[in-house]
Amino acid sequence: MIASAQVTTTGTPFVEATDHFRRKLRLPISTYRDLSGECHAKAFMIAGATNDAMLADFQREIQKALDTGASIQKFRDQFDSIVQAHGWQYRGEPGWRSAVIFNTNMRTSYMAGKWQQAWDNREMMPYLRYVQVQRPTRRLEHSPWHGLVLPIDHPFWGTHYPPNGWGCLCSAQSVSDARMDSEGWQVSDTAPTWPGDVPDEWAYNVGKAARVSAEPEKAQWEPIITSRDHTY
Repeated sequence: MIASAQVTTTGTPFVEATDHFRRKLRLPISTYRDLSGECHAKAFMIAGATNDAMLADFQREIQKALDTGASIQKFRDQFDSIVQAHGWQYRGEPGWRSAVIFNTNMRTSYMAGKWQQAWDNREMMPYLRYVQVQRPTRRLEHSPWHGLVLPIDHPFWGTHYPPNGWGCLCSAQSVSDARMDSEGWQVSDTAPTWPGDVPDEWAYNVGKAARVSAEPEKAQWEPIITSRDHTY
């Protein structure tokens, strides 16, 4: 599990991302795999956190970071306080564990918000272009997708819409016909995929899974049966 790729925020709230996270239900679990991948788009959970009150504290701090652009350092300060208050015995080093929690929730919320914007504007910008951050530590297994352009309703985006792994900073860019012409881009003939190219827990579209819509891209969703005290 990679946590070194830091997610940055600004002081301007990304409304679709903040709303995505705000709609999540708290769900105490023992391990991350207690729920299938798509369920993570609807539920707020932390592996090993089975105390609802502690989850509520973490959820509040992540929501604050999304709403105000608070830094990971501020979250880490609160992380230590929350852990101490609830006596949580967690696995991993403190800095690593807080980064995993912060970056995963911030990144998935951001990409869910990006999907909502892309889908809402699909008539003007009917394509998505896969963009991998060209950093020295980029993942070679994601490189074949960099620059890939496909219609937004292509099946590829159902399983390979970013993020595609722990710490993944890949994104998807909405593209219009005019932009395609000006850049000289072409719709890709094929979408290279292979077994295991995306870990099972990430092989879903966080934006589609999160949407509550009657439109065709709606993900299948079964209600979560949880304790009576959850945040809506």
